[in-house]
Amino acid sequence: MILATQQTDGFPESGREVGMFLESSHLSTLIAVADHGSFSKAADVLGITQSAVSQNIKKLESIIGVPLIAKTAKASLLTSEGEKLVNVARSYGHKMSEVLEDITKGQEENDRGEISLGTLMGLGKSWLAPLVIDFLMLYPKIKIKVELGGPDELIELFEKQKIDILILPGPQVPAYVDATLLQQEKITLVIPQDEKFKIDSQTSLKDLLEYPLIFFQDRDPLFYQWCKAQFGVTPRFTNPRMTINSFGHILRAIGSGMGIAVLPTHVYDHYVLFKDKVRTLGAKYEVDNHGIYFITQQGQHAKRIQLLQNFLMKNQI
Repeated sequence: MILATQQTDGFPESGREVGMFLESSHLSTLIAVADHGSFSKAADVLGITQSAVSQNIKKLESIIGVPLIAKTAKASLLTSEGEKLVNVARSYGHKMSEVLEDITKGQEENDRGEISLGTLMGLGKSWLAPLVIDFLMLYPKIKIKVELGGPDELIELFEKQKIDILILPGPQVPAYVDATLLQQEKITLVIPQDEKFKIDSQTSLKDLLEYPLIFFQDRDPLFYQWCKAQFGVTPRFTNPRMTINSFGHILRAIGSGMGIAVLPTHVYDHYVLFKDKVRTLGAKYEVDNHGIYFITQQGQHAKRIQLLQNFLMKNQI
């Protein structure tokens, strides 16, 4: 739809202008009549009825206020006013095509290119990997390279600008970066589906420590944090049965009845193969852990990176 203005002769004292809307379909009809010299041929080209062609022309003439077509015995010819309007309409159509082409080209450039991303092993495998696949299906012209490792190693690569993006927990976010909170991570106690593990909401800390523990690392901070939130204190002494630096393998061990552990909820939710072998105490016993942040170099605003950030924020842990 094109907005046109016309000075109306009916208000000479005010000289006011009245805004009018010209439908692009009406202008296309006028151009077709100009090109083919008849209403019937214009109707065939446009794929509409001859009556519709006539109605569109009458609508235009009503809006403009002057005749646009002069019919003769052999053809329908444009008046001088009609020729002027056709020239404007052709120019408008050409400029609109150029604008749409520029927009489309710009969008294609924004939706292509390569992104290098670094994150922790647990986050990468349990949460990020399936989301990256979904993102690439949505934006097939973008390529993503994911680097999994420890925080120190990833930050070093990031500082050397060998990685565009980091996804890390809050305490590991480096200084002088742009960091956006993706999600508040939660942790939960994961227990074997085994009658030997009679753990419920009434279980005390003392009783809990009677069961074999599986830690992710020495003095596992997740376990101590969960205990602090649930019991108001942390254990003075723990003697884990095993320490495994892999959330996936910890979950497998729990499913085999080897012990209990505190894990991020996204790990528990992701490994569906173990759902019938492990359990939790429910959402009420989930505890806030650190926030997970989307980290970029200051001032880095590449469109493809913004697309990924927005996608991850909509598909939270």
